[in-house]
Amino acid sequence: MMLSRCSLLLFSPQAVLRAPALSLCSLPTGSGALGLFFERPVRALLNDAGPRRMIELPPLADERRPLHSIRALLRTRLSAADCAAVRLAHGKRPLHTDEEVRELLERARTRGHNLKLTVTAAEGARLPPGLPPAAPRLSPADADAAAKAAVGEEAARALAAEPHQMLSFFVFCSPRLSSGRVPLLQLSLRRILAAAGARGTAYVAPEGVNSQLAVPLSQMAALQRALHSLPELRAAPLNVGKVVPAAAGRAAFKKLLVSRREQVLSDGLPLPLDWRRAGVELTPAEWHARLLARREAEGDGALLLDCRNGYESEQGSFHGAAALGTEKFTQSWEALEERLRGVDKATPIMTFCTGGIRCVKVNAYLEQQMGFTNTMRLQDGIHGYQRYIAQQEDATPMWEGHNFVFDSRQHLGITEGEFSSDLAESSSDSAESSSDSAE
Repeated sequence: MMLSRCSLLLFSPQAVLRAPALSLCSLPTGSGALGLFFERPVRALLNDAGPRRMIELPPLADERRPLHSIRALLRTRLSAADCAAVRLAHGKRPLHTDEEVRELLERARTRGHNLKLTVTAAEGARLPPGLPPAAPRLSPADADAAAKAAVGEEAARALAAEPHQMLSFFVFCSPRLSSGRVPLLQLSLRRILAAAGARGTAYVAPEGVNSQLAVPLSQMAALQRALHSLPELRAAPLNVGKVVPAAAGRAAFKKLLVSRREQVLSDGLPLPLDWRRAGVELTPAEWHARLLARREAEGDGALLLDCRNGYESEQGSFHGAAALGTEKFTQSWEALEERLRGVDKATPIMTFCTGGIRCVKVNAYLEQQMGFTNTMRLQDGIHGYQRYIAQQEDATPMWEGHNFVFDSRQHLGITEGEFSSDLAESSSDSAESSSDSAE
């Protein structure tokens, strides 16, 4: 990688990682101003808090400690991990001290020039977990081909013949991912999932990540380690479903699709809500106990809301649940306003959906937009409840009917170990294009 005219080591050598460069270009002469020009590779790492090509810095807050002031600026545009990878130099001369930077500033002012600097990465330094080398230059097809080549054709055939683990996960990121981080994370996910022989969908957006997969069983431990090596997914719980025969796993999803979206679950809201404020999450055991008590008491005053679409609710639901009856998720807000008109704001509201992601958005809306103060949602959704019931020897399921799923299986029984086959099999391609297939 060619370095620009200035660079300066901002952080300890032990923390320096290989990352794209940040540089300062020429500014109009005369004032001794300090300006930063972001080279093309580093623009992919910047957040959206300002220009993506060049900025002129305000006067440094502490000219006795210019490095400290420059670090503070960089933290407004880069994540902590990316800041730790940043290195500065002046020409080919590395700068390590405040004194060196002060000399450059004073010289520029004396001559009536503007200081032109570059921030770059140390050659040969290691990447932080989950960050691909420099900017993503592999096309999706190249990335898949490279992953398959690494596995080998024979190994790929062996993986396809294994039983498959049905799996889903989602995470909402706070702060939101920068427009530069999204494609990098997409590329990392594509490589990890393709190398594991997975099929299914993964959506990456500024608000987070959402995925539904069928994974060869032998790859689960390695896949979990690889996913949790990514900073955004380090704390993401994996919602593990059934283990199915190879043919069923490969048929559930026709291909692997890892794509960028505006949202991982399209909601139609004018502004994003704080997805961290989304009510209390109940474990499947807590949810089951609450439903049993509710049935025995013939209702405990809590409202039980099915946040799925009408065609999903028709296949099955929890005993006593009220369906919103929507055709798509973006209609949920109008349905909630109508369904809860006149309901006391302190009323307990229990929500559920297939995998849990829709309830995060629904409960955030209930609390932040409608003012409800006692909302609860089912952890891991119906899939989590299904897993819990399967582990209990004598539990009576509170579910009635089947669970609709957005892949070629279409729906599953809560306690049965086989797929229902009385619905026509639909293309997973059509499911992938639906905003409601995000669970």
